[in-house]
Amino acid sequence: MPPSPLTDLYALSLRTLDAHERRASELRGRVAPILAAGGLGLTLLSGPSFVAAAAHPLSRLAIVCAMTGLCAALSGAMALLLRRTPVVDVEARAIARRLEAIDENDDDAYAKEMIDMFAMRASQLEAEFELLHRIFTVIVCGTLAMLCGLALAALVG
Repeated sequence: MPPSPLTDLYALSLRTLDAHERRASELRGRVAPILAAGGLGLTLLSGPSFVAAAAHPLSRLAIVCAMTGLCAALSGAMALLLRRTPVVDVEARAIARRLEAIDENDDDAYAKEMIDMFAMRASQLEAEFELLHRIFTVIVCGTLAMLCGLALAALVG
């Protein structure tokens, strides 16, 4: 007897969940290089920028822009690093009760129940990943605003 198509869907559902969790972990791993680059830029540009800010009013405005970017980047980094992916446990007893209520002749009942559970979990992970991506975008934009503000302050002054 050939394997059921539901068995293939079950395996695909497992791989999809693993892929979602890997994507979220990779996104968290990108924060450190972005913050390191921002820190290096901050170190190199802060001295000339603050000296220039004393001489020119536009430099002061650029410094305010840089500090706003720094605050956005740091608050985004804290939000991303402190955020945990919600855990949706497999409710084995609830699945067992649902399986008991299904016809015994249905060989694919287990696969159907598990596919439904995996689909729910995948949609939750996708929503979580989108939120993490938005937070990461705030970090990158904040870092860029900080570096552009510092560079502008150094150039104007």
